[in-house]
Amino acid sequence: MALGLNVFIACIGLASGKQPVAVLQASAINVFAAGVVVALAPIVVGVLFGKFLLRMNPVLLLGALTGARVTSAALTTLQDEAESSTLTLGFAAPYAFANVILTIMGSVIVNAM
Repeated sequence: MALGLNVFIACIGLASGKQPVAVLQASAINVFAAGVVVALAPIVVGVLFGKFLLRMNPVLLLGALTGARVTSAALTTLQDEAESSTLTLGFAAPYAFANVILTIMGSVIVNAM
């Protein structure tokens, strides 16, 4: 369901002008690679930092990373797979902190422009 909605939104956005299509045709691989790096880098750094420097319990670390990404749906999926609600112990604080930072940074970015 979400994938179909995302594809629909992307198609509407691309159909709204010829310039985005030309840019994507010229540098589609670069845009894709940048998207992969931006999406995966925080998770990889978080796993390495939490596992090796902080020596966190893997279950709590997954909960914390899920909270930091502000994805409640991922928490539910992890709880179903782990058959435990222990993940919520690591989820709560990063989730609250990330929501506050998202709200503040949204205002900062808008006001900076």
